[in-house]
Amino acid sequence: MLNSKKIFKLTILSVLILAMLVFAFASCKTDDGKQTPGENPTQNQDDEENGGDSEKADAGPKYKADYLPDMDFDGYVFRIAVYDDPGEGALKSAADREQETGDTVDDAMYRRNRIIEERYNVIIKQIGFPQWTGAFDLFNKSIAGGTDDFDLCTQVVSNAWNVALQGKIVPIYQLPYCDITQPWYCQNTNEELSIMGKLFFAYSDEALNMFEQSEAVCFNKGMAAEFEFEDIYTLVDEGKWTVDRFFEMSKAVTQDMNGDGIMNDEDRYGILSEWDMLYANFWRGAGIKLIEKDPDGIPYFNAVGNQRLFDALENAYDNLFGGEKIFYDLYKDKPTKYAADDRQSTRMMFQDGHGLFYVTYIGNVQHLRGMDKDYGLIPFPKYDEAQENYYSRCYEGLINLPPIHAENLERTSIIMEALAIESKNYTIPAYYEIAFKNKHARDEESERMMDLIYDARSMDLGDTIWRGNVTSIFDSLMHTQKNTFASSAEKNDSVIQKIIGRAIEAVEALEN
Repeated sequence: MLNSKKIFKLTILSVLILAMLVFAFASCKTDDGKQTPGENPTQNQDDEENGGDSEKADAGPKYKADYLPDMDFDGYVFRIAVYDDPGEGALKSAADREQETGDTVDDAMYRRNRIIEERYNVIIKQIGFPQWTGAFDLFNKSIAGGTDDFDLCTQVVSNAWNVALQGKIVPIYQLPYCDITQPWYCQNTNEELSIMGKLFFAYSDEALNMFEQSEAVCFNKGMAAEFEFEDIYTLVDEGKWTVDRFFEMSKAVTQDMNGDGIMNDEDRYGILSEWDMLYANFWRGAGIKLIEKDPDGIPYFNAVGNQRLFDALENAYDNLFGGEKIFYDLYKDKPTKYAADDRQSTRMMFQDGHGLFYVTYIGNVQHLRGMDKDYGLIPFPKYDEAQENYYSRCYEGLINLPPIHAENLERTSIIMEALAIESKNYTIPAYYEIAFKNKHARDEESERMMDLIYDARSMDLGDTIWRGNVTSIFDSLMHTQKNTFASSAEKNDSVIQKIIGRAIEAVEALEN
């Protein structure tokens, strides 16, 4: 008897073949790797058929990799151990869904996996944990015992780096069918995660979680209009959206609303966020990475003597702490109305009109859908108008890794590559174009801003991998309101150089 998955597989295969024939000419496009991540050539037609509802839109198989062989894996159960948090505010980290639920992204994931199962005669099975530490513990246990517990396992990127340098994973360059030059890989972040020219793991479009943890700025459009500010979208488009404008507007709206002489969560602020979410943007938005790499790919501490970094920090420090309280920090200020330890509370304050700007991660913006006040979405501001580009801080992300004792690297790499390709075909359009742009963005300008934020995202080894030793230097100074930026950089230089040195030694040991 055929189970529901098999029935669906046969049905979806027939539908896909028909869809490919119908849309072949409409969706053909030279693939130069520069396509907008959510570009969906069939969306307009689907919108018309669904009365403007894009939820059911299906991009169809737009991308494919001719280098992947036709293989039959005899019903092999391909196991992916993941952190799958179903709670509010949770980011997209699941690997599979047992059935369609009506959720746009989950349903796209379900279709993606059933297509891969049919193509390669495998069964994709998720081993889910409600906490990321569950998958991490399983990984360590499996490596220590050499047991066959999974084919891929989710790791936080900083942990992924550590286990990679310890030789506990199969590096991406040893997986025969994983081609990181393809457009379904995240080129602008992967390059920054290399060391000495070696990239041990690579983000692809399968990793929605990484995209969701890129940062952006939401702004209250009604408040901006009330204070007759310049059109903020125009400022962004003209390259004039700078931290100086950011602070000017923030100071203008800040007010003790109840007149009690105490600024708390019942008042109005220019900026709502949390210190660990905000401060690093002031140097990342200025295009500064605390860890840079020389031409040989060797990392070095980029803070000592970096006057642009110190200028960006001093400017932020003076504006945040040199006068009126324009920044409400949920993790430092004492709340009276909202929870003190819940990052979602800052979002609730923004929804309730307590702030002009809300600095947060992309994955949190989807929860503003029920906000009755109109809001817009923009990148974090540039340091000054002379700066050419905007930069989006991507500070974290989950990634799936194969264990070092994986037996069939051909099979593992084929399924990994297929997941990456079909994520670009299905889950990325569903999340980016359909779910996010059409449901959560309030206007066309925000949709354009999403493209800009996506293209501008980047990582920094000093923030993503060594945050506790590098980013924390300046985060802590801002948090405790000390502006000893230059001397603190010099004080920590030797410690950071030792950390980098140990990483270099680990890479050299793996090569020998």
